[in-house]
Amino acid sequence: MGIPGLTGIQVSFSLDDVTYTAPVLYNSAPEGYPNPSGKFHHTATETIGYSAADFRYVNIEWQPFDEVTRPDGSDVLTGMLTMGEVTFDAIGDGNGNGPVNWITTNSGNWHVAENWTGGQVPGGTDQIVWFQGGSSEQTVFTNTAVTVRDIRLNNVHTYAIAGTGSVNLDSDADMPTVEVLQGSHQFQAIVNLVDPTTVNVATGARLTFNNALNLNGNTLTKTGAGTLAINNALTSAGGTLNCDEGVCSGSGTIGGDVNNNGTVSPGNSPGVMEMAGNFTQHEDGTLLIELAGTTSGTEHDVFSVGGIARLQGRLEISLLDGFQPQVGDSFDILNLAVLNGEFDDISLPELADGLIWDTLSLYGDGVLAVVPELSTLVLMAIATLVLMQPRGRNRWPSR
Repeated sequence: MGIPGLTGIQVSFSLDDVTYTAPVLYNSAPEGYPNPSGKFHHTATETIGYSAADFRYVNIEWQPFDEVTRPDGSDVLTGMLTMGEVTFDAIGDGNGNGPVNWITTNSGNWHVAENWTGGQVPGGTDQIVWFQGGSSEQTVFTNTAVTVRDIRLNNVHTYAIAGTGSVNLDSDADMPTVEVLQGSHQFQAIVNLVDPTTVNVATGARLTFNNALNLNGNTLTKTGAGTLAINNALTSAGGTLNCDEGVCSGSGTIGGDVNNNGTVSPGNSPGVMEMAGNFTQHEDGTLLIELAGTTSGTEHDVFSVGGIARLQGRLEISLLDGFQPQVGDSFDILNLAVLNGEFDDISLPELADGLIWDTLSLYGDGVLAVVPELSTLVLMAIATLVLMQPRGRNRWPSR
């Protein structure tokens, strides 16, 4: 479904690394779509893209104009960008295939046309779907397979995409994308990757896969500073999860390889994360382990790798819920079948006076322990010797 052209706003765009302003005629944005604002970019391929999130998929109808000026009013350029009337969209297919927005304020069936802008049920390899309206949590359910290219979730209230069907991410052109701009959202339905896919989760936002996530030999790339959680099984069939930015967490099983340049955090504070394939942590990556007690999996995180664990970067240990480890406590946090390398840095929380962390068994048995520090042991030894001395006045044998 195409979006009506926007016409009568003053917009900025860049050309040859210089920012200009130019008049564009507009109509009001249709129901369910944001009013755009931001910058337009003119490229050498005579297409227009957007830098602001609100522009990303809006179709613009450009009218001819004769004059362009820089924002400061200098250097008037005449006739430079006269293009004639052109309708296109930011994702580049030029056919007016803009997003379809979920407009009902209640939970509902994906396959009911009245729930979507324009009365069109979305589906297809060029389809973009937005979930961003509503003032309460909503469940969108499908009991059959649906195929889309992009999904955008933008609401402080949770959207859950559920049902016995599946969501297939597929594209004939650009890479499929799931984008979370705010809020905490869930896939309770099965998700299948038909093409390599990017999941972009903004700062403070969260996206959780609570059902199977099937890579089907493709690469899933996590970007953005927010959190991606996998709480069921990620099956790869030769695919890879790239945790490039933000946090990748969950209490699920990942069947493929994982590359970490962000933060991998097992569990859901705490829990167990299992990887059947190889795990490669690069120098910018962090493995975050949380401790709230001594019971593995329920009171502290466990990170398990069935393939090769190639370690660089940082291991960070964090204490939860006011937990204070005591002497003799041990934590079985790593279960690595094959180890290659060591962490460049290990960040450990402070312990009570007289206690230190023992990392001697970390790379062998995966165990972190709490022991007395050396000065404490010396004082204890001295105290023991003193207590072993005979009491009272010395008696020497008479001659």
